[in-house]
Amino acid sequence: MIRRVGDAFHGAGKKVIVLLNTSAPIEVAGWENDADGILWTGLPGEQGGAAIADILSGKVNPSGKLAETWPVHYSDVPDYGILPKSPHTPATYSEGIYVGYRYYDTKNVKPFYHFGYGLSYTTFSYSNLALSKPAFDLAKAGETITVTATVKNTGKVAGREVAELYIHENNPVIDRPFKELKGFAKAKLLQPGETARVSFVIDKRALSYFKPDPITEAGWTADPANFTIYVGGTSDSDVLSQKGRGMPATLEAK
Repeated sequence: MIRRVGDAFHGAGKKVIVLLNTSAPIEVAGWENDADGILWTGLPGEQGGAAIADILSGKVNPSGKLAETWPVHYSDVPDYGILPKSPHTPATYSEGIYVGYRYYDTKNVKPFYHFGYGLSYTTFSYSNLALSKPAFDLAKAGETITVTATVKNTGKVAGREVAELYIHENNPVIDRPFKELKGFAKAKLLQPGETARVSFVIDKRALSYFKPDPITEAGWTADPANFTIYVGGTSDSDVLSQKGRGMPATLEAK
């Protein structure tokens, strides 16, 4: 249906926008190229129509980001094939800590839309990632480090950007996800060419993992280690890992 509608409208010189009024990700790979735009609305309620009209008309520049990973196919999701077909059959929870983007990152499964992804009517760039100090003192009570980065509106329309902070432990002593979201911040409304600094605070908990000792030592713990700090507008590691412009940064915890 989408392909037929797309062919008809494109033949008349018009564009096709698909609205997804769904509560969860769906497969879009089979028809994504037949639409000029896709707007996921979630379940917006009775005022959703007015909000959608504001976005499609350009009155509002959308700035939301996906809070779920969208797979290419359902067979790509971590619980595929393990959910019971009967409510009377026990379910095996085999994903462990690898849920959401943690699974796709660590298992090298490429999603269709990454967690944290989202487009608007403009574009943004990131630069000048900086730490308030290069080392984190694990023994110091209340220790924190501030992370800042520059966000620039590189397009032609005013807009806001949601910046995301991810932390990767370079050589973990325990099995950990490749990276973990530890903060997010929304920049002010930026005019074309305008820049702003976004900031995040890293505390000891942000560097910690849960130690699953079955007897006495279970709890959150942080090891002396080196961490890579990423800031960007998506969880896509290929985007976050691009060198240059002072990004990413390294933090030593000791």
